[in-house]
Amino acid sequence: MGMNRRSFLRRGAGLLALGAAAALPRQAQAGDTWYPWVMDVSHWQGTINWSSVRSAGTAFAFCKATETTSYKDPSFDTNWAGMKSAGLVRGAYHFGRPADDPVAQANWFIDTVRPGVGDLPPVLDLEDVAGSKVCALAGRAYSRDYVDTAALLGRWTPAELIRFARRLDPGLDTRDLADVASRLDQMPDTAFAPFGLSPHDVAGLRERFADWPRT
Repeated sequence: MGMNRRSFLRRGAGLLALGAAAALPRQAQAGDTWYPWVMDVSHWQGTINWSSVRSAGTAFAFCKATETTSYKDPSFDTNWAGMKSAGLVRGAYHFGRPADDPVAQANWFIDTVRPGVGDLPPVLDLEDVAGSKVCALAGRAYSRDYVDTAALLGRWTPAELIRFARRLDPGLDTRDLADVASRLDQMPDTAFAPFGLSPHDVAGLRERFADWPRT
């Protein structure tokens, strides 16, 4: 049975929230927990030898399918068929644009991918939302913005988030971004108390900004 559009919107939104909170680690040991290899690709990665990927121990993979309401990744058909042929559990993602009609975007994704039994649930990639949060952080530096951006830093690196932000606001300069970290360094732990963060939580938040550029 395929997935209908309502399921796509509901499950995709849930996966986005989960993904923003923390990135899925690759092959690693965390205590007694084992995490499988996973990869995501688009046409930017070129031709993928999916049989070699599977032989290397990758358990499942995602490929970019669509963007906005009319764009299909040039490598989608090849990647989608190749993952299945290689025996990988496969998934597809849609690069969403918040300014575009979400229902039209869901329709375009479902009509293009037609996910079925055995395929992973669809995923929404909303980098523009992450970029908007960083733009807000650079402009006003509310403690809530730091909490949200710290969650994003569990998924993307500072360099990636800055790139998303500059794509939305090319006027962001190095000083604007360095000020983000310097203001956090001066912000007391009590500023985060309204959001239920303990001193230990705040220490973790500050650690996530450790690699944020300060010059």
